[in-house]
Amino acid sequence: ALAASALGSTATFTWNPPASGGVVGSYVLTAGLTPGFAVPIATLPVPASAGGTVVPGVPPGTYYVRVRGRSTCGQ
Repeated sequence: ALAASALGSTATFTWNPPASGGVVGSYVLTAGLTPGFAVPIATLPVPASAGGTVVPGVPPGTYYVRVRGRSTCGQ
């Protein structure tokens, strides 16, 4: 359950850990300019304990974002 909000040029992302699939060791937040982006414009590692992140300095525009969990088994 990824949620996003923007205030000025700052974007805030929050999410809940998955209900199944094992323990998450960290997350990867990825952004692109098109749905299903083949080439991301930004990738940000986030610690599992964070449950979200704040990204300052985001230029105006439309972005597509996904968050994936990482564990010892992969993403």
